[in-house]
Amino acid sequence: MLWSAAPIVIVAAVGVPVTWKRFSYYGDMFACPLAFAAVAGVSIEDNASLVAWTAGLCAGLAIWPLIEYSFHRWIYHACPVMRDFHAEHHERPSALLGAPVMAIELLMLVVILAPLAAHHLGAAGGLTCGILAGYEFYMIVHHAGHHWKPQPGSYLYQARLRHAAHHYSGKAVNFGVTTSFWDRVFQTNSEPRGRFTVSSDPISSAR
Repeated sequence: MLWSAAPIVIVAAVGVPVTWKRFSYYGDMFACPLAFAAVAGVSIEDNASLVAWTAGLCAGLAIWPLIEYSFHRWIYHACPVMRDFHAEHHERPSALLGAPVMAIELLMLVVILAPLAAHHLGAAGGLTCGILAGYEFYMIVHHAGHHWKPQPGSYLYQARLRHAAHHYSGKAVNFGVTTSFWDRVFQTNSEPRGRFTVSSDPISSAR
């Protein structure tokens, strides 16, 4: 499975210089769209493959939240190697820490695209692109939660509040970053109560 191979490609990020971590953090946000474009380019060959690609894209977008939740809960918080890596993020939530550039993208190509392409390149490419799009959206929302000050009441503001509860409530809650759907399914959801101010917002105060 995708998450079972994650420690192999992410463990290299532990202990690398801060400058490289910063490059990896922002680099991945640019590498992901490039990977999306490359996969789409090789997997859409004609109208028929475009239809299959679009169906795969929708499927990838639909399953991304479960991948996101599973990674966060059962890899970052349960797998020994990854738990230590993720603990650094909890200790320094505003630090620019992330997987090596293209590590997750290459993992998706190896685990998802390569095996499925033999059956149907268009559908496999669309599925991979859907998951890549979900990953890009996750990176943006997660970054916004720690570094932006979104408008109160907005989607990003609510995501920020939910993620603050994950970091600072002392409970194993809110493993989903982009949506609370799977937290509700697995009963790990904790709705934010009240409104944080700039001075009392734990994510801002941790900066």
